[in-house]
Amino acid sequence: MRELFKKLGSPRLAIFLAILLLIISALGTLAVSGGDAAVQRDKYGDFLFHVFTFIGRIDLYHSYGFFGVLALMWFNLLACSLLRLGPAVRSLKAESRLSDVKALSGYQNRLTVSVAKGTSTTRLVQALATGGYRLAGRGKLLYARRGLFGRFGAYVTHLGLLTIMVGAMVGGLAGFRGYLELNEGEASQLCYREGTGEPIELGFSVKLNEFQVEFYADGRPKEYQSDLVISRGEENLVQKVIEVNDPLEFEGIVFYQSSYGERGGSYVLNVKDEAHNTIASLPAEPGSRAAGKELKGMVIEVAGYYADFMMNEGKPATRSHRPNNPAVQIHYTTAEGKAGHSWIFANYPDFGGHGGELPFEMHLERDKSAGYYSGMQVVRDPSVPLVYTGCVILVLGFFLSFYVPFRRIWVLQEGTKLTLIGASNARGSMEEIFKKIVSDIKGEK
Repeated sequence: MRELFKKLGSPRLAIFLAILLLIISALGTLAVSGGDAAVQRDKYGDFLFHVFTFIGRIDLYHSYGFFGVLALMWFNLLACSLLRLGPAVRSLKAESRLSDVKALSGYQNRLTVSVAKGTSTTRLVQALATGGYRLAGRGKLLYARRGLFGRFGAYVTHLGLLTIMVGAMVGGLAGFRGYLELNEGEASQLCYREGTGEPIELGFSVKLNEFQVEFYADGRPKEYQSDLVISRGEENLVQKVIEVNDPLEFEGIVFYQSSYGERGGSYVLNVKDEAHNTIASLPAEPGSRAAGKELKGMVIEVAGYYADFMMNEGKPATRSHRPNNPAVQIHYTTAEGKAGHSWIFANYPDFGGHGGELPFEMHLERDKSAGYYSGMQVVRDPSVPLVYTGCVILVLGFFLSFYVPFRRIWVLQEGTKLTLIGASNARGSMEEIFKKIVSDIKGEK
């Protein structure tokens, strides 16, 4: 069992696991989880595109493989620390019991001086205490040390890393990061996991009472906020207006204001006569039809709506559900029975929609009465207290390691001959420290 523990704490295993974790993290970062597939394929090539698409589907950062590697790293660091902590503690005990100066022959920091005859041990102890050294062994050799916590700085650092890793695993297994889009007056008990779209039960209902947005003169959004109500059953539990950097937190779940947009279906196709009067309006939804005498026997039908129009491998598609480049494809039949089709773009009203066989102008315009939806990031991260605690411990460990040197001094008195032998985990000679202690022993200023 001890041999297995030694292998688990092997530095080689630590290096292997660190490299493996870096590879997994790189693959997870490059994974294709959305966006324009054609662009991704051109960027990575067919083979890597399929590899990254597969990785994106399995949600690598929440996979058992990722947590397995992280858990192995945790046990490796724990075993490494414990295997070295025991000998470190035992060496401290052994140093305090040394009685033979020959055992200290390997230490280079030493000074031999003459002192007054009859200099008492008490005087020696007081001089060491003045320098901040605490007596830890008393026999033939006086043993004093300073900065004991600095000796364990590396282990405190390891403890901080272990705590952070536990936080990462707890956050990954028990937490989630999702999104939620609500129209005014709409409520939901679900959000959807980022990357996979998997529905997640919230355990309560969140409702968007009202959404407000203000714009600068040039049309850029100045400020937007959502009035949210959290309820369970018929009871309203919390109400708050959230905005960017001012979220709502309830039962460990945080709602961040992240985006907004015009509601789906908020565009209409307006058909206008020569006087620019609207004679028919169709919702920008496939299957919407308009006919009648105002259209002079023509039948117009919306064949397709694309909120963010793009061409993908020669076919019309939408880059996202945001109405960044709204477009509709229409089919029409004239009074004479002649069929045709055309494209209407909201951002490019001069492209299509007029001229040719169409006796009317057609404009794809936003239905201003439709309003906006609010986009929110929904996060539950139980790892935060652990990660913050781990960071504090980590900083403490670094401080102890670099700013609290661990020094030991052995003092051998033989008549008027006084020998000081020192050891330190900090660089540099201890000569000045020895001189100061000798000065205190002799009562010099």
